[in-house]
Amino acid sequence: MELQWKRQAEADAVLAGVPAALTAGGVLEVAGLAHLERILEEATGQLVVLTVYSRSCGICKEVVRELEGICHESRQQRARIVFLTHDMNDEFDWPSDLARMYKLRSAPRFLFFIDGAMVRSAGIADSRRIAHGSRRQVEAALHAEHRRLRDTLWELLVKNAPSARR
Repeated sequence: MELQWKRQAEADAVLAGVPAALTAGGVLEVAGLAHLERILEEATGQLVVLTVYSRSCGICKEVVRELEGICHESRQQRARIVFLTHDMNDEFDWPSDLARMYKLRSAPRFLFFIDGAMVRSAGIADSRRIAHGSRRQVEAALHAEHRRLRDTLWELLVKNAPSARR
């Protein structure tokens, strides 16, 4: 019983820290579905990009590194975008509640939200083929995916959230 209270207190502390985390900027790690809902509630009028990854996936690790670069670039341009990451498996290697909610079966996956509603989902088309290629092929595929993600990001930013670019 005490362990459950401790976990609930930790979850409440994470939820209470959302407004401060959003103003600080950077890439935020989403703990679960309740945490994502709280972030979406606080980030009204902003484009929210959630990157779902798997900690055992090498391509996912590379994508998360690229995401940090995009986050830094968008902060310099003062774009109102919130970048989030989430590990699709919990500590017992079961799909997380967020992965089950959005029916995510492969990683990396990008979910785009505006005003709390998911407007688009994108991912690497054939990660198995990319993973078995040479290093040069993997890097070329990742750069192509990076360009596609960047294009999707700016399209959504301009099309759906014109007030976000001030």
